[in-house]
Amino acid sequence: GEVREDPVDAAVARTSERLAALRSDASYHAVLRSLTEQALAQLAASESGHDPQLQADPRDKALLQKILTELQLNVPVSYELNNWGGLIATSRDGRVVVINTLEARLEQATAYLRPHLASYFETETMPVVE
Repeated sequence: GEVREDPVDAAVARTSERLAALRSDASYHAVLRSLTEQALAQLAASESGHDPQLQADPRDKALLQKILTELQLNVPVSYELNNWGGLIATSRDGRVVVINTLEARLEQATAYLRPHLASYFETETMPVVE
């Protein structure tokens, strides 16, 4: 059990490091745009999804404004988050909140991937029996 967890923990830690540095990568524009579109779509699917409000990190202000212009959206944004990237979309009445930050996405994925990674690493480290 413990031996099997070490590579899994290392993989998750490495992924965390890469996501924390993603803002400086050229692909971040596409990532932030996708996270924005997904959050707004999830919010729109709810009954309270009209007139969304966004929260983002101030380091994403110029990029998010560009994305909202590209999407032809005029959505109020407060820049008070401190995160790796992504955003939070909230319905005007505050009843629906979509947390679409890189940290939240990693947390969701880790719960699903942890057993699969453990199985993978176990298979990779098993001795070959002839």
